[in-house]
Order: sequence, then C-alpha cells, then structure tokens
Amino acid sequence: MLQAALLLVALLALWLLWEPLSQIFSAPEALQAWVASHGALGPAMVVLLGVLQVWVAPLPGYPVVFVSGILFGWFWGAIWANLGIMAAGISTALLARRIGRPLVDRFVNEAHLQRLEPLLANRSGWFWFWLLFLPTGDLPYFAAGLSQVRLRDFALALAAARLPFTFVLTWAAQHALEIPRQQLFLLALPLAFAIFLLIRFRDPLQRWTEQTLQRIS
Repeated sequence: MLQAALLLVALLALWLLWEPLSQIFSAPEALQAWVASHGALGPAMVVLLGVLQVWVAPLPGYPVVFVSGILFGWFWGAIWANLGIMAAGISTALLARRIGRPLVDRFVNEAHLQRLEPLLANRSGWFWFWLLFLPTGDLPYFAAGLSQVRLRDFALALAAARLPFTFVLTWAAQHALEIPRQQLFLLALPLAFAIFLLIRFRDPLQRWTEQTLQRIS
C-alpha cells in the first residue's frame, strides 16, 4: 500500500509539472523563471523528489540531480539535490531500523540482501563509504537500517561517497544548455551506451560489487 501510494503521488506530481518540465531544453529560461516565481517551493520539490525516487522504485536519482542543475545552476542545484540525497538516505535508514526486515523486503531484492547480510555487522565508516561509493544504488540506505552502524557514521559516509559527484553532474547539466542540440545528441550517445552496458551486465556487476565489499570488510 505504501509503495502504491507513493507511486500515485509521483505520477500526480509528474502530471502537474509535465508542461513546465517539457521546457527544459526548448525554453530553459522560461522554466527557470517559472520555478523562481514559486520561491522556496522549487528547492523543496527537488528535495522531495530526491526522497521519492528511493521509495518509488525503480526511479533513478541522477535525473533529479540533472534537472536541479538546469533549474538552479551547478552550485545551488547540487546543494538542493544533495539535501534530497541526504534526506532520502537518512530517512530510509531510520524507517528500516524502526520497522525492520518486513519493510526492507518490500523494496530490496532478497538475493542481494542475503548476500550482503553477513557484512552488516561491520560498523566501520570506511566500509560504509565503499558500500555507498560502489554501484549499489539505494540498497545501502535500507541495509543501514538493518545494520549496527551508527547513523552519524552512515551519514558522513553517505556525504563523502555520493555528494561530490552531484557537483559534477549539475555542472554538466548547466553547460548542456549551451551546447547545440546536434552536438548534445552526439555527446549523449556514449552515455546512453554506458547506461545500456550497466543494465545489460547488472548481475555480474552486482556480484563484483559484493565480492569487492567482502574483501574490504
């Protein structure tokens, strides 16, 4: 029920924002002005989307960061996106710790979680940094709730592992608007191919990640 309700909220938000969001590349200045006219609601929506993308699986988080860079520029775009990432990670860990395994089982692949469970007794901030830095998606957020790691150490590991890259992505988003569409399309091809490879070889990549974490722990 919770996931269905969150999905409904996300779809409603997408329907309400579809017209302005469709102007991201066709009329970015108009979209930026529209967002600015709503004051603090614009940054709040970015933070909220950062949280919803975790709970309304399988939405990825990078599009939220990219759009934030277009709307607010590389610096403030990264700040608001980072607040969303931190809010998502900490709130997910808190809820998972409070509700326990029944909640986590709803959102996490059981096989992946079972392979990771023996490592959850590790309280090292260094281990959790690598768990968040490697391509593990939102799994560490839920895993932290089942582990013995202190939430302060988890939050520091999350900030160190994931926040710096958001500045790179928002910078790329801001400058993408300055590139002619034909060149932007050519630049997007390698990125699309890389995403295809990640999806195509997701399971081997997941196994490699788990083996790497076992060596680190």
